[in-house]
Amino acid sequence: MRSQLLYVVGGNPLNQSYVVGYTPAGTKAADRPHHRSASCNRDFSRTCDWNDYNFNGPSPNVLRGALIGGPDNLDNFNNMRSDYIQNEVALDYNAGELAQAEWGMDNSEGGRLCLPWPVRN
Repeated sequence: MRSQLLYVVGGNPLNQSYVVGYTPAGTKAADRPHHRSASCNRDFSRTCDWNDYNFNGPSPNVLRGALIGGPDNLDNFNNMRSDYIQNEVALDYNAGELAQAEWGMDNSEGGRLCLPWPVRN
């Protein structure tokens, strides 16, 4: 389980984190999730349109902690908003991430989560 969590946060052949907003030293960011609110301009008085979606830079709004679809079976990954298969943010992905973290709970230390990243209180 720990190896899978480490893979998701950058311990993989691409050194790519698939958790939005989490990029440990030496890893690349997942900064173009296929998500409307993340893609829209921070000026919410503006209408969000296809120009925002097609913007080729990082999303202006960071969905911290969201898990994206990730690489294909050969570890190829396109950090492109238009690639909805690899960059989609979905509840079922994030539920699995949380369940895996829960599974890694170390009861011998008072029920503390054993995550491969620091947790803020």
